[in-house]
This record gives sequence, structure tokens and C-alpha cells, in this order.
Amino acid sequence: MILIISSYSDVSTNKVISWLKYYNYPYYRINFFEDISTFNLKIVNNNFHYEFKEPQFCLNNISAVWYRRFPELKEKTTNEELNILLLREFKAYFNYFIYKLEDRYWLNHRNLSSMNKLWVLEQAMTKKLKIPDTIITNEKKELLKFIDRHHQKVITKPIFEVANFHFNNVYSTIRTNLITDIEMLPEYFSPSLFQEYIEKEIELRIVYLEGNFYSMGILSQQNNKTLIDFRNYDMENPNRYISIDLPADIKQKLTELMCDLKLNFGSIDMILSKNGLYYFLEVNPIGQFGMVSSPLNYNIEKKIAELLIKKSDEYKQRK
Repeated sequence: MILIISSYSDVSTNKVISWLKYYNYPYYRINFFEDISTFNLKIVNNNFHYEFKEPQFCLNNISAVWYRRFPELKEKTTNEELNILLLREFKAYFNYFIYKLEDRYWLNHRNLSSMNKLWVLEQAMTKKLKIPDTIITNEKKELLKFIDRHHQKVITKPIFEVANFHFNNVYSTIRTNLITDIEMLPEYFSPSLFQEYIEKEIELRIVYLEGNFYSMGILSQQNNKTLIDFRNYDMENPNRYISIDLPADIKQKLTELMCDLKLNFGSIDMILSKNGLYYFLEVNPIGQFGMVSSPLNYNIEKKIAELLIKKSDEYKQRK
């Protein structure tokens, strides 16, 4: 049986499950934090059984795991200390659940679901992947030097992840932005990431799945709204997507990077510059792949289902 750890809102999970149903292969889906009030653990004949809304299943019957999504636990009480305590308790519970399945095949793993961007950039450089010139600073004078070196063309983006927040009743999303008005900055500020602005030919979203690449070119430079970051979607005039065959040396370097990161899946962002150079930006271990799969008919959902079935069967044969 294949175990899928996801969330209710993830459409790609539903599509992979449709293929598992097509192949008539047994699976069990858990939307963990969303189902927190509906399950419990029992020890029956020295075997661990989990009970959810549906009939119980035994961990011993799980032969492969797909770790797709793991939503953050929402606050359940108005007491902050109690929330922290509850979260610690649940994480200890879930970590034991993970431990019991460590010898199975995992497509993605809970412990590798979030990557430090700075460490990934460092690892990418060891594989001779080109990255934009980068600085992390909290000093205005250092930023001014960096901007001057790159002829006023510098971007900033989150060190962690894209963030949504409310401030003064305004809803904002922090993505990649061009630095325009540095004079308004104080002399010191929170440590921030800055990179040279790369003149793009196209942006690349690449899905990596166990040594295979499914690459999409995003023609974002034909629209002022998506010029800096294609994720500033223009719903009225959407970007055009094209299939891209990466050069063999780029595939090799990316494969070596993913192996070093111990990732068998990930959504990789790159840039093809106007002078024909490939720049690595980042990898998201649980990134979206539907936006690559559907427009270009890659059918990644089917390939994921088939991979999980293959690995599940291999585990059962070993047992």
C-alpha cells in the first residue's frame, strides 16, 4: 500500500490518486494536520494501527510513501504557551510515525521538505552551476557598493520563502523585487538577500523526478507585470509556456546537486540570460509541478503514480 501525506487543497495529489485508481493500486491518503482530531494510534498484536475516519490501516502494510504537503498546524486556543505545547506534542507523535516508516521508499521526505536557500546556493556553486552575484547584508553602505558594482540593477527576495502578510490593513506578498528607492532605507536593517539583476531571455521552471527533467520555458519578458518575477501573474494576458531541452552539462550538474541534497523530487528555478548563460536560482522540494505538467503534456502525475507503484512492489518483493 502507498501512503500519501498531503493536504485537502493540493490538486496535484488528487491527480496522482486518479492514476493510482486507474491502475487499481491500494493507497491511503492522510491530510495530517487537517485530520488531527479524527485519528488515533493503537498497538494491536505488537503492530501499530492508525484509525482515521475511514477503516484503520497498519503501518506494516505501507510499502512506499509520498510526502507531498504538510500544512502548518493552526492555532487551536488563544493561549500561546498552550499552542506551543500542543504543537510539540503533535510533532513528537508525527516524528515517531516517520521513524516507523524509515525503511520504506520515500518520494520526498519530511526531513528534507524545506531547504535553506543560502546553503543550496553554496552547494550549487560546488557543482559549477552559475548563480547571480549575491550579497547578504544589513548595512546600507554595503548595499550601495553592491548596487554601484551592478550599475543600479539589483533585486531583493526572501531568504526563507515567499511570504504573505497584512500590514496597515494592506495584504502584501514578498517575492522578487527590483531595488528602486534605496535612499529611504535606514543605515542598518534586518539582514537581507540581494542579487544582481540578470537580463533574461526566458525563465525556467524545471521539475526533477528521480533523475528525469521536465522543463518549461516561461516567456515572462514580453509582459511588464512579469518582467522581474513570472509569479506576478497576469491573468488577463498570461505568459506563454514552451518546452525546453536542457543542455547535457546543465542536467549533469543539476543531477549531482539533487543527489548531494538527497532530493529525488524538486521544482527548480533557473534563468536563461540574454547572453545564453544558465543561472541557478533555487529548488523547492515540495514545489508545484502541475503548472509544468499540464500546459506541456508532460503528464508528471502519471509518472509519479507509476514510480510509487514500482517502488512499492520492489519493497514487497524484498520482504
